[in-house]
Amino acid sequence: MVNIDNVYQKVLAIANKEQRGYVTPQEFNLFADQAQMDIFEQYFYDLSQFKRRPGTQQTEADAVNTINDKLSLFSKFETLDSNYLSTNNPIRYQNQPFTLPNDFYRFQDARSNTGYAGVAVEKLTKPEFFAAMTSPLTRGTNQRPIMYLEEEDRQIWVMSNNSYWDGPPENSGTPITKITLQYFKKPSLVNWGYNVIGENALYDPNKSTNFELHASEQNNLVMKILSLAGISMKDAVLYQAAEQQDNKNIQQEKS
Repeated sequence: MVNIDNVYQKVLAIANKEQRGYVTPQEFNLFADQAQMDIFEQYFYDLSQFKRRPGTQQTEADAVNTINDKLSLFSKFETLDSNYLSTNNPIRYQNQPFTLPNDFYRFQDARSNTGYAGVAVEKLTKPEFFAAMTSPLTRGTNQRPIMYLEEEDRQIWVMSNNSYWDGPPENSGTPITKITLQYFKKPSLVNWGYNVIGENALYDPNKSTNFELHASEQNNLVMKILSLAGISMKDAVLYQAAEQQDNKNIQQEKS
């Protein structure tokens, strides 16, 4: 977590030093949310780039581990339920989708909570999923369920025992009606909350929402917010040196 007031005060201090005027709370909140999402989405882009490179150097492996550690803050588990429409003579079940959580950002894993509990649900593309349905050998079962994501509709479709689409399946038994979804959540909207006293906006922690990013991202947030606000740092090294001096002063005060 990164304290939002610490970031705002640094942004204001640098904006004042660069004689670029005042960044209002409304402007800051807008830029802060965008900065957090930019950094968050960069994690996934960087991971995809590392995967494309042949071989794995130790430095790259360390970088991947660092990114995964930062992403772990956004990993969640949630149990999802699905209602199946049933018919008699014979008993069959018409698939109904699982609804994705509101804060869903990216899929990690899915496990069955029905029948063979803990069995992984294999994630396929939509074409792969419908191709698998055409043969009894590749259809989903409770022992080997399959799924695909319909992200635009925010749905997960699962095929398991006795679930049918265009016709009856080759297996029988109650289908999977509950799964445990592991996913990366979207970062929550940040907010620097305040009360107006006189003509000044005074920070109110009870009205505020901090950044959910790893604490090590504080400087990156400051730099990115400044950039979004149109304030370029003429000397990033100087800023980092000042930050190190601030930390040194804090340590001296504590000791």
